[in-house]
Amino acid sequence: MAGQAHWLTFAFIAFGAVALFFMFWLEGRASKAGRGKHYLSRTIECPKRHVMVDATFIQDNATGEVSDVVRCTAFNDPEKVTCPKYCGDELNELTQRGG
Repeated sequence: MAGQAHWLTFAFIAFGAVALFFMFWLEGRASKAGRGKHYLSRTIECPKRHVMVDATFIQDNATGEVSDVVRCTAFNDPEKVTCPKYCGDELNELTQRGG
């Protein structure tokens, strides 16, 4: 029986490596919004193009205020938002009015 279950050691090491990779990936993803902030995804009407878009904002946990637009499907590359980001201001106004 010696040496017949040597694959088991490799399985434990591989599982540990995958778990570490997953933990670091989650930690890096969570910290991109910043401390005390989170990502907020909404389908909104773009104030510039007047079309419905999927947008991702950074929202402050304490105040609920939107501080930035990090993703918008109105662009060819949704990760590069190059507009003045008026939709964030409109979302803040809706939040203040209770809408």
